[in-house]
Amino acid sequence: MTETVSVQDNIPIEVFETLRHAFEDFQVRSEQLERAYLSMQEDFKKVNLDLERKNVELENSLAERKTLERQLQQASAMAALGEMSATVAHEIRNPLGAMGIWAGLLERDLDPQDPRRKTLGKITDGLAKLNKIVTNLLVYTRPIASDLRKVRLAALLEEIVDFTEIEIERLGRNIKVEKNLAGAGDIFVLADPEKINQATINLCLNAVQAMEEGGTLSVSAEMEESGKYAVFTIEDTGSGIDRENLGKIFAPFFTTKEDGTGLGLAIVKKIIEFHGGKIEIKSELGVGTQVICYLPGA
Repeated sequence: MTETVSVQDNIPIEVFETLRHAFEDFQVRSEQLERAYLSMQEDFKKVNLDLERKNVELENSLAERKTLERQLQQASAMAALGEMSATVAHEIRNPLGAMGIWAGLLERDLDPQDPRRKTLGKITDGLAKLNKIVTNLLVYTRPIASDLRKVRLAALLEEIVDFTEIEIERLGRNIKVEKNLAGAGDIFVLADPEKINQATINLCLNAVQAMEEGGTLSVSAEMEESGKYAVFTIEDTGSGIDRENLGKIFAPFFTTKEDGTGLGLAIVKKIIEFHGGKIEIKSELGVGTQVICYLPGA
């Protein structure tokens, strides 16, 4: 019979304990290395994600910088164009005025039955239209000089409504005017009354022109829920604006009217934005148009 001898039987106890401790130490170190490796993997993933995020931010920053550079170039070009337009308009205005005076004098000296009076009348009308274009161009291109002060919004709008009613009567239009200003008595804005009047008159007259067959013109004012903006709205039940033109409505020289200059709404937008406000237009063809103006409350 053969006797079985274990490895431990042939190894001194000191050597066996040393080997056992070494093996246990190896296992501990292996586990530590594994945890360290897994931790390094997580750190690597975090670093990689952070690099990807920073790369995206850098790309967005470069794209934003390019966009800003293009906007700056466009703004510089527009500023140069505006300065040139203002200079040209100023130089044209005086000769236009003189031509209008001379045409008026010639028309006065002609017999009422003289057929040339009709031709002179057309010349006078054309000169008046050119003068209107030049005047609007000067208003649009020149920096706005303002006298800002705290004013009651309802009082401004009341004055404009009164003027508009006179114009409606003069034109003989069957237009009903509705004022919803009863709750706006305590609303104040920091504004230049003359400039706001100019913008609001333009909007009201646009509304009147859109209602050749009659309709309703509504003027209202209220405070925005946040309390930051005073809001006034001018609404008509006129011809409306088609969707294609709605996006171009504030572009300088864009107009759908035969005798329009295309600068009226551009000037209105400039005035409202100069006051730190904003303007929105909602319209539906054949239904009407709603113009909403926001001015910072005072």
